[in-house]
Amino acid sequence: MSEYALLVTPSANRVYSGDAPRLLAAELDVTARALGLGDPSVRVVQLAGIDHVVLRADDEPRLAALAGSASAAYALYAREGDLLRPVPMPRPVAFTDDLVTIQKYTGKTNEQLTALLTNVTIAASARPHLLLGGRGRLLDPVCGRGTTLNLALLRGFDAFGVDVDRRDVEAYSTFLKTWARTHRLPHTHSYAPVRRHKKTIAHRLDVELFVDRAAQKAGRGQSVSVAVADTTAASQFFTVGSMDAIVGDLPYGVAHGSHRGHDLSRRADELVADAMPSWAAMLRPGGAIGLSFNTKTLRREQVEGQCIRAGLAVAPYGDVFEHRVDSSITRDLVVAVRPAGP
Repeated sequence: MSEYALLVTPSANRVYSGDAPRLLAAELDVTARALGLGDPSVRVVQLAGIDHVVLRADDEPRLAALAGSASAAYALYAREGDLLRPVPMPRPVAFTDDLVTIQKYTGKTNEQLTALLTNVTIAASARPHLLLGGRGRLLDPVCGRGTTLNLALLRGFDAFGVDVDRRDVEAYSTFLKTWARTHRLPHTHSYAPVRRHKKTIAHRLDVELFVDRAAQKAGRGQSVSVAVADTTAASQFFTVGSMDAIVGDLPYGVAHGSHRGHDLSRRADELVADAMPSWAAMLRPGGAIGLSFNTKTLRREQVEGQCIRAGLAVAPYGDVFEHRVDSSITRDLVVAVRPAGP
């Protein structure tokens, strides 16, 4: 097997940057194994005083494709003695990456964490080949202003979201419309109330994006749909059992939750307990859910327990992805899979 070295993408977040090599190594260990690349023997090594993630593989094109979708892979090299040979990394992107990077606002999830969580979730599913590109369906049940949805679109997926904060969804609606117009992409855009029994029960954003006019004429678009609603009501707006992946960065304290009567529940454990049955029902057989959370407000055992109660099998990742965000937030993640059936 040949040995390769990955240069880690610099991060604007200083704290995350310190953990990025270790987190990328853990991610690649999971994703390489899921794609059948064998034991990659991943480790962090300093080359010329700079951290690189070093791993082994016998299929260079497949490894390069995997590196192209990794959360923090900046450049890939084959190690040949004391020299490094650059290896091109194809990136499975449908649009320009400013779809993910251009938005700046307080509380935005780090894009590298979003990609890592998405990748290890897909790796645990019955369709790990989606790591290398393809048409999948991804739901973010606490989508906010759409960082995870934008990453899904970038990867060629159809994206679905739910959020209780109408202002966030409206801001996301405006962003998508402006971004599509700026890039002169053919698109359709609708933001309208959802009415049932003559009453407005929610608002819904529906957008379809096309890479060019030819794709529009052929009907080859990608869709994003977001409901302004309680996350436990996802099945009222999207097809049950249709999602390849559910990916969500759970709120760290006070902003999101499920409704109890007319009040917004602010406890992370209550949110997961109330919503997990609905989230699990949205997964197709073999689909996977990945949730990141603050360990200071929600314990891993609580998240895993709710996954198991909903009939999901927890992926054996342990705490390898745990990392500090700041003095009040230590972030970790749990991934679980809906059984594919007999």
